[in-house]
Amino acid sequence: MEKKTVIVLACGILLTLLLFFISPYLAGMALIITIVLVMSLMIMHDTLGLPALEVLLKDDARGIVIRNSGNAPALDIHITIVPMDREFALASLGVDESHEFPVDEMIRSVKVVARFGSERGGKFSQTVKLSSMGEEFEPLKPVIPLFKWE
Repeated sequence: MEKKTVIVLACGILLTLLLFFISPYLAGMALIITIVLVMSLMIMHDTLGLPALEVLLKDDARGIVIRNSGNAPALDIHITIVPMDREFALASLGVDESHEFPVDEMIRSVKVVARFGSERGGKFSQTVKLSSMGEEFEPLKPVIPLFKWE
């Protein structure tokens, strides 16, 4: 385990033992909070160094925008626009950087296949359907609209 994780675990166990003499219920709560913190730190350590590409359509529908929203640079990016038979390549895209691929005509509806790699040697692929008339993805929109969601 990482040094920070071991420190949090040791402090949590020590606090749990101290609280056990005051109240077993407080000790149980401290133990649960310690477990949650250690699991969160381990998950954060596992996701370190992963690129995450977002593929978007420009507002005027005359290009594709690629944005790296991950925490590591994306390498050897290969973009394929399926029905238009267009391919683009990019050597690397840093963290929070974006690149635009212009297209001659307006895009109505396409499927974009993005293949890229990471510094650790991992290979990733994702497929995104884009439409100039469709709505953008809203992650906070509820499945069942309640209370007049806007």
